[in-house]
Amino acid sequence: MKLSPSEYKEYLKQQYEKMSYKEYLQTDWWKWIKSQKIKQVRYKCQKCGKTNTILFVHHNNYKKGRGNEQLSDLSCVCKSCHDRKHLFWKPEKKAA
Repeated sequence: MKLSPSEYKEYLKQQYEKMSYKEYLQTDWWKWIKSQKIKQVRYKCQKCGKTNTILFVHHNNYKKGRGNEQLSDLSCVCKSCHDRKHLFWKPEKKAA
C-alpha cells in the first residue's frame, strides 16, 4: 500500500510520539528543521547576539507536537542563554 504525502506525514508524526524525546532529536526531520532555524537567524544567538558559538535550537512550546514544528516555534540560543532559560523554565501542566 502506497501512502500519500499527507498520510506519510501523519504516519511519521505517530512514530515520533512513540519515541523518547532523545530519540526524536536524532530524526532526520528534527535535524533538518534545526538546521533551517540556525540558517534563518544567520548563526547568531537570538537572545544575546553572540556569533561563532554552538547554538541550541530550543522549542518555545510543545503544543503542535513532534514533527509539526514551524520555524516560529523555535529559537536559537548560545549555551549561556540556554542554561539561563532553563533556570527559569517551568514545564507546562498537561490537561487531564
